[in-house]
Amino acid sequence: MISPSEFLQQQDLLGSGFVSLVATSGLMQTGLAIVVAYSDVTAEVDMLNPYAVNATSMEPEASASLLRSATVALENHVTGRSRLSLNDYLVYNGLKVSQGFASLSGYLGNPIDPGNIE
Repeated sequence: MISPSEFLQQQDLLGSGFVSLVATSGLMQTGLAIVVAYSDVTAEVDMLNPYAVNATSMEPEASASLLRSATVALENHVTGRSRLSLNDYLVYNGLKVSQGFASLSGYLGNPIDPGNIE
């Protein structure tokens, strides 16, 4: 079984990745707003669809799905090996996860108790 410090390292990477993907969503929304405001209709037509598709695919729910397999594998590993729920595993090992990882885990249907978040 991975050590508590290895778990913290993995959750930090996944949580940071999720935060970055969500931030990218905001940038794509801004880019979409700029394209829609173009005075040149042909430029808007040429660029609208890619921005709209990217903006939608980078929403938090979609971003969480990009990291689903790695997050589920990490959570299943520690819960399966320890025979504890994820929240109980965190308490038992005195661990707190990042807000990014907690948000990611919540989007994937496994909410982290507030007391287990940094």
